[in-house]
Amino acid sequence: MAISEDWLTGPITRAEAEEEVAGEMPPDLWLSRWWAFLGGLSPGDELWEYHGVLCQASGPGPGGDLLEEYHVGFAWVRDGHVVDSIEVPWLA
Repeated sequence: MAISEDWLTGPITRAEAEEEVAGEMPPDLWLSRWWAFLGGLSPGDELWEYHGVLCQASGPGPGGDLLEEYHVGFAWVRDGHVVDSIEVPWLA
C-alpha cells in the first residue's frame, strides 16, 4: 500500500527499528519481507516510522457509517519522498 508523506512521524535508526521488530516476534513471512525491505536501502536513504488513518464510508449514500483503518509501520524515504513502506502486523 502506498502511504502519504503526511503519515511520516519521524526518522528511526535501523538499530532502533530492528530492536522494535525483534521485541514483537513477527511471523516468518513478514520477517522475509522486512529483510528484503531493508536490503533495498542505499546510503543516504532514511528509515521513518509512520502512523495514519483511512476513513471510508461503510455503505453507499450519505447515511453510512465511517470506518477507520489504522496503519502503522516503517517507510523507506529518499530525498524526502517515500520509496516503499512496510506495515507492522502487531499494530495493524
